[in-house]
Amino acid sequence: MNSSLPDVCVSQLPNELIALKWVGMEGIDLPLSIQQFYYPLSAKVDIYVNLPKSDIKGIHMSRLYRLLNELHDLDASVIHSLLQDIISSHQDCGSDAAKI
Repeated sequence: MNSSLPDVCVSQLPNELIALKWVGMEGIDLPLSIQQFYYPLSAKVDIYVNLPKSDIKGIHMSRLYRLLNELHDLDASVIHSLLQDIISSHQDCGSDAAKI
């Protein structure tokens, strides 16, 4: 059985075209360190971007995961930079908001 399956993600539009407030991943295990603590912490992270363009079918979750993997030392400036990087990584999807 070598017949090719059609790529429905490319060839078919969804039944309803709507913008999505938040799209992302939840409960990602992430080792972190915080300056006030001496030992690494085990954290669970939720990460999201908005998807305001109704004709875009989805986001690039691997981009979110890659950005989280670069996160090690946590402080306010790092969180702000991460949020900006999340938005920048999904400009092709029209994203203009992120949350973790």
